[in-house]
Amino acid sequence: STARNPNKAIVTIDAQTSRILVANEMTCELLGYQRNELVGMKVQNLFAEPYRAKQRALVEQNIDSRGDTVLVSGKVMDALTSYGVQFPVSVWMKKVGLAVEPRVIVVIEP
Repeated sequence: STARNPNKAIVTIDAQTSRILVANEMTCELLGYQRNELVGMKVQNLFAEPYRAKQRALVEQNIDSRGDTVLVSGKVMDALTSYGVQFPVSVWMKKVGLAVEPRVIVVIEP
């Protein structure tokens, strides 16, 4: 499954709050966080300014209050590690799950 792909940083977020619910090991390795540090963090905090605002806008523009989203594919942004290092990544987003608890899979590829 995509969520277990060891070569891609993948997080699952709550579509209504953009808070990270689950992160794979590659996300931890790529960004220098422990899994427990990522869970509960807003996904836009994984990106450098001004990309943080762009990621927030992507979530707000593409995920409505019900959690419905349009597929976001290949947006290039600068990720920000826990050590403050910035590097370019492609970001992909896709809604999954039920309308009651909408989730979004976010894939981050260096």
